[in-house]
Amino acid sequence: MKIALGAVLVGNVLALAGSAAIAPGSRAQEVTARPGDPTTARVWIQNAPLPVDVRTLPPLTFNASNMLQAHLVRQSWEYKTVSVARGEDAVGVIERAGDGWEVTGVQFATPDGTSILLKRPR
Repeated sequence: MKIALGAVLVGNVLALAGSAAIAPGSRAQEVTARPGDPTTARVWIQNAPLPVDVRTLPPLTFNASNMLQAHLVRQSWEYKTVSVARGEDAVGVIERAGDGWEVTGVQFATPDGTSILLKRPR
């Protein structure tokens, strides 16, 4: 009885060890010549067609009550220049200009410092 039980136990251990050796993903990590080199791409992509039934879509109807009217209008801007003296904080000068002003990215060098062009919507 002990011999049969031992044989079954050894057989189960060998079967588990063998299945672990051939299981997917149990391969050793691929080693490259230098750290950071890409390894070989091993990807399996299986595309399966998806059934699509287009006949069940409701018909599209348009009428004047559910259409959005749009008018193209060019945005008009208001411009302003602020002067920043040498050594003065430019952010403080721009904040003192008031609400809604944004920097256009255009700067002019002056003998006293820099002039910055600001804009805001009218």
